[in-house]
Amino acid sequence: YLGIFLAAADGTLVSTIMAQIASEFNELPRISWIATAYLLSSATFQPLYGKLSDIFGRKPLLMINNIVFFIGCLMCGLTPSFWGLVGARFISGIGGGGVTSMCSITISDIVPLRDRALYQGMCNFFFGLGTACGGVVGGWFSDHGGGWRMAFLIQVPLSALSSLLIAVFMKLPPRSKRVNSPASIKNKLLSVDWIGASALVVFLSLFLVTASLGGKEIAFNSKTFVALCIGSSLACAFFIGVELYGAKDPILPLSFLRNRSVLGSSFSNWFCMMAIMTTSYYLPIYYSGVLNMTPTSIGKRIMPNFFSTAFG
Repeated sequence: YLGIFLAAADGTLVSTIMAQIASEFNELPRISWIATAYLLSSATFQPLYGKLSDIFGRKPLLMINNIVFFIGCLMCGLTPSFWGLVGARFISGIGGGGVTSMCSITISDIVPLRDRALYQGMCNFFFGLGTACGGVVGGWFSDHGGGWRMAFLIQVPLSALSSLLIAVFMKLPPRSKRVNSPASIKNKLLSVDWIGASALVVFLSLFLVTASLGGKEIAFNSKTFVALCIGSSLACAFFIGVELYGAKDPILPLSFLRNRSVLGSSFSNWFCMMAIMTTSYYLPIYYSGVLNMTPTSIGKRIMPNFFSTAFG
């Protein structure tokens, strides 16, 4: 829950300080890359964690994600350049996306089915709390507490604490009761669907880069944009073919989507996240660039997200 709180707070925290970051580096036209880099890595690697945790265990994956998030936040606070910050945000996204997905997966192992809704609701509560607090915390540090870098650095000790708590207190059921996974490290590595995982990473990377750069850095009618679209489509087709027909143990079993409940909830999540990301990243830029609000004022206006997320 502490990891989920931090991952949620990180999103709104960044949205309130992006204008200050753009001003310091004189990079307002490219400031969206601060958000895009995080979402790119999060969306690309998040689907892999479920299958990898089946093979290597929940606890190691959860700790690795916390540590990667820790490293990313530290780099964000210390980087001297704009593109260094973008790279650090990419690293943070690898860890932050894994923390949120692994929490839900791990809860399914340690909580009875009849209690799962309650504990998942608590997950959403902490996610909403992080969303509400992140904007205010980021705004306060930007205005009064040592600048936007401190907004990243304050997350470092909390992320370290989360890793320590998981290492000391997390007790999981015996693996034999949960999943039949290979015993040796070699067999575990061989059982991973590396081709499918690589195809998924390539597809999502190309797709998100195409969507992010199209119409801005790359013109829609340019050969580069057309090549990116073709490459993204081919990677998608290759990934689908591998997962449906080539993989013995798919990294992302697409056959699950034949279940209408799974397909419906997936679409629901898709559109819900589209709305959240739109309001989380575009409204703060409007507040700052058009209405000339301070980061603290922007953070206060993001706080109502807590109520809609937690109670919804």
